[in-house]
Amino acid sequence: GLSNVRRVPYRLPEVHRADRVFLPEGEKDCKTLGDWGLTASTCPMGAGKWSADYTPHFTGKHVVILPDNDGPGRKHAAAVAMALLSVVASVRIVELPDLPEKGDVTNWRDAGGTLEHLNTLTDTAAHLNAAGLSELRVRWGLTDEEPDQVARTKAADAGSLATRCLSDIEAKPVCWLWPCRSARGKLTIIAGNPGLG
Repeated sequence: GLSNVRRVPYRLPEVHRADRVFLPEGEKDCKTLGDWGLTASTCPMGAGKWSADYTPHFTGKHVVILPDNDGPGRKHAAAVAMALLSVVASVRIVELPDLPEKGDVTNWRDAGGTLEHLNTLTDTAAHLNAAGLSELRVRWGLTDEEPDQVARTKAADAGSLATRCLSDIEAKPVCWLWPCRSARGKLTIIAGNPGLG
């Protein structure tokens, strides 16, 4: 199985080199965007599978999220935007016009969508902050599904502390750089008394 495999965002080397990264829902859509010369990535395993481990790879990037035109696609887009808000230079969610139900950027391109039109849609889309994301979630009807998420969004926008019950947090295996001392991708503090080393 994949339980011991470290998962990373799709096309990670390209993500690291880019200033702007598009995040559609699947690899097929990344290829569509790549054919237009755009840097695109996605998370492994599909919608709803964003991991906090992916977030640091997008630090300082201008991110454009392209949701699929369905409930899971919008829910995934909102969750990814929330995860990225605190680390990216900007995040936008671009809803492509005239998509069929469950449609994606590849369907949009096949129906006549162009790179120039996508660039226009991207340039005119609002830069999201926590309040804007909360408004989008309300418009999409996602507020009743995850009240805890909405509370965290409002708290982040107000600059206040958001809390969660420890029992609500799913335990994940730790990948160690130095066994039982320094975890990969985590903050490690090495301290000692003065004059001892």
